[in-house]
Amino acid sequence: PSRYHLLTKQFVAGFAAALLFGSSVHAKMDLDRVDPIAPTEPIPVEDFFRPAMFASPQINPAGTHVAALSSGGFERNQLIIHDLAAGESRIVEGVGGMDIYSFNWLNDSRLVFEAYSDISRSTFLLAVNLDGLGSPYPLIQRGGHNVIGVPPDDRTHPLAWVVASEVTDPKGEVVVLDTDVVNAGIVDLSPNQASPTDFEIVERQNKRAVLRHLPFLDFGIRADYWTDRNGQLAYGRTIDAGLFTLYRFNDNKWREVSVDMEAIALHGPGEEDNQILVSHLPYNGEPSPVHFLDMSTGELGLQVLRDKAYDFNGQAIRDPGSRRLVGLEFHRATPVKVWFDEGYKTVYETFKQSFPKQILRIVSVDDAANMFVLETYSDRDPSTYHIANLKERSVGPLKTSRPWLDAKRLARTSIIKFKTAEGHKLDAYLTIPAGFSKENPGPLVVLPHNGVALDGTWTRDYLGFHETAQFLASRGYAVLQPNYRGSPGTNWMFPEADQWDFPKMHDDVTRATKTALRTKLFDPSRVAIMGTKFGAYLALSGGVHEPDLYKCIVGSDGFYDWAEIMRDGQYDRYSSGTYSRLLFKLGNLKQEAAKYKRISPANYVENLKVPMLVTQGKDNPAITRLESRRLISLLKKAGKEHDSIFT
Repeated sequence: PSRYHLLTKQFVAGFAAALLFGSSVHAKMDLDRVDPIAPTEPIPVEDFFRPAMFASPQINPAGTHVAALSSGGFERNQLIIHDLAAGESRIVEGVGGMDIYSFNWLNDSRLVFEAYSDISRSTFLLAVNLDGLGSPYPLIQRGGHNVIGVPPDDRTHPLAWVVASEVTDPKGEVVVLDTDVVNAGIVDLSPNQASPTDFEIVERQNKRAVLRHLPFLDFGIRADYWTDRNGQLAYGRTIDAGLFTLYRFNDNKWREVSVDMEAIALHGPGEEDNQILVSHLPYNGEPSPVHFLDMSTGELGLQVLRDKAYDFNGQAIRDPGSRRLVGLEFHRATPVKVWFDEGYKTVYETFKQSFPKQILRIVSVDDAANMFVLETYSDRDPSTYHIANLKERSVGPLKTSRPWLDAKRLARTSIIKFKTAEGHKLDAYLTIPAGFSKENPGPLVVLPHNGVALDGTWTRDYLGFHETAQFLASRGYAVLQPNYRGSPGTNWMFPEADQWDFPKMHDDVTRATKTALRTKLFDPSRVAIMGTKFGAYLALSGGVHEPDLYKCIVGSDGFYDWAEIMRDGQYDRYSSGTYSRLLFKLGNLKQEAAKYKRISPANYVENLKVPMLVTQGKDNPAITRLESRRLISLLKKAGKEHDSIFT
């Protein structure tokens, strides 16, 4: 075989391994081992992608117990409770093989948590008490749910968005839950096993758990709800014809707020009644400021923050006891904290002295602001959690998320800048294995992040441990992760329309790649591009529009043809806001046919000169499965070299 084919097969083989463990395909893993592999052996692929041993810790209001998600030696998450005084952890049992994905403390001894059963293909909202960890009981079965608020003066009656047959409106409602229904039981609703009686039992139990229905937003296609800082229903948002409308909940009624929702981004409740925290989005060439907004008038109030170089793209930090806003955390090229409370600022800076070379976050605090759960991490250190006691002036270890990885064997990540076509400077992260030099350039993988979801929400890359980047670096590949336009924090530089101008995003990725190549650290004949979802779109765009730049392409669960996505989405236009939002932002398919062709790289596969690997997971949205199959069909028709992995 030619050198070209050897190189491309090497790339595809390496990326196939990454995708096997990083996204779509499950493989047998040694989940019992928690110590790092011997230094003389290569780090196993699965060590980068296996579920974290400890994640998302929350401390209870009294500061006596920490709850967290834990893989516990399985390919799913369990809920564990750690007793700080005893130094012991216990697993919440009695949920079979369910995968627990979120939880909330209600009071010092009760939690609610959400779980998914792969057997019954349904989700559960359950509760458990510390004195009965083996006996969780269901609140809502066979429905959708999301806890949105816990009133501090009535903690066992949280507010939740729920949609359940014969219990709520089909669009879903906000309800007050009664978590004292401890005698409810989990019902097996496995396909071909459940009887009509089983479904009747579930319906009765669901109704018993709903203490009170709150008025719901019966406008538009879909509604989202939020509470104020005291856990009471405060505001909501609907979408219709692609446009969002904001409402406030006042005197048990919903009232429309007179504000342009295209000009603000919501960040949570404010400090007063009828007040929320928002970013103002003027798109005037300056970073967007953060303000309080008065929902009774729709007017902007006090400016809380205006960064010099980045839009706010993070979250509020609140004192759990008083629910006051004490700070903001967001991302520039590196994570940033802005403190409004001198006490919290002093405490944070004191903690930081214990971890001078790590990124530090306060992830959970008790109501007395005495016990703090801290998270530390770096570019090559996965998250480690610590417990701090202010009264005792102590900071000690709690748990490590990935104890099987030795940070000393992982690669460093640096930050580089690249210029867009307009001359704006954007960030990219570059992870380089040892041994790369101008005299010995190595292979480079371009890894654009997942970008924009179909509903218009965005992600971006951050400085920190990145499992795929570290895996590829361990196999000798450098990794470039560009934050192209549209990535949160950068939108002030561009017109609002650029958030939906996908070819410009492709051009940003191309320019980032060429900027990296100008360092001479990378072999231009060994550059590949891979991505998931919108990152897969950018990977294929790179292959068809820059056919001589990359030597292979990998796309996982991707979007490749926006015209076909719109045709598929129209069937859900009365039940989902996604289609109407895309229609509003991208335009009518018939009237904008030339545009849809231009922004869809699937139309240009004849330009491909290199092989492509297409992967697709069975649990991912049907629309991406259709997209992957259509792309494979086009590649076959065009006679292009490709391979695929479907699970």
